This record gives sequence, structure tokens and C-alpha cells, in this order.
Amino acid sequence: MSFLDTPRDLPQLGVTRADFYRQIENATPGADFAGPTIKVAGGAVNIADSVPRWIKVTKGYADFAAGATTNDIEVLLLPPNGVIQAVAYQHGAAFGGGGLSALTISVGVTGNATKYGAARDVVAAPNTLNTLGGGGTESNAASASIRAFASATGDNLNAATTGSIDIWICYAVLPSS
Repeated sequence: MSFLDTPRDLPQLGVTRADFYRQIENATPGADFAGPTIKVAGGAVNIADSVPRWIKVTKGYADFAAGATTNDIEVLLLPPNGVIQAVAYQHGAAFGGGGLSALTISVGVTGNATKYGAARDVVAAPNTLNTLGGGGTESNAASASIRAFASATGDNLNAATTGSIDIWICYAVLPSS
């Protein structure tokens, strides 16, 4: 049983807030934290629900391939009560191939392709600037599909032979009670 598998009073972790957050930071990234709690002031903090976390998703040209000029793919299945706090994305390799003259990627949801981030030109040479998007909420009752939307000019998306994009999403899940 790991240290985080057992509810602990804050004094057992140390008397400072820094000690509390150090325990969370030392948790294994990507681990399933459904259930572990740390007791704080008569309540409990569920790590999975209460601590915002960043995930990174990398998608390449083949992920967007379609015999059409537009396509969208899921990058995160946001849990019920999920809150997107921020989105950042940047292409690491320019998209290109075939007759593509322009290609943009945005982040959003079905019906609002730019809800979490504006269209980014990914045919241009990569640079060190991220496209930043804001936050928002989806359904309190059901999971929501957060999607990357690609839109091409000059050829279908399946003509692309190069390109990749990194998408970072910071989200948390509101407690259910």
C-alpha cells in the first residue's frame, strides 16, 4: 500500500501547505487516483477530483487523415463535472504534403470548434509560441468529448505526409458532493 492509499491528517504530512502539495507532486503521473484521499480540516481531498492536472496529447498528420478537407478527433474525454482550466497547443513539425496550401487546427467541442482555442496555422514553420485557449465547463451529468478540429485548403487531409501537434489541457473534476 502506497503512502497515498491511506487517508492522512495534514499534521502527519507536515505542518506546512508546501508539504501537502509536495506529496501530490510526488505522485506518479498518469496513475489512477480514484479513491486516495488526504484528510484536511475535517474533510477529505480526493486527489483525482480536486487537483488540476495537465495532460499532453500528441497527434500527427495520420490521426487527422480523412478523404475530406475537415475532420475532428477526440483528444480528451472530460469526466462528468469536469472543468477545463486552460488549453495550450503548438505544432512541432509543419503539416504538409499533396496539394495542401493551408491547414489549421483548433480545440473545442462538437458544435463549437474553437471553444477552447482558436485555429492555429500548422503549415507554417513551427515556432516557440503556444496558442493559448481559455477554460469552461461541459456536462455535469455526462462525459464530454474535447476535440481537435483540422481544416485544410488545397487538398484533402489524407494528402498530408508530415506534421504533428502537441496539445496540453489543464482540467479538474468538481466534487460530486
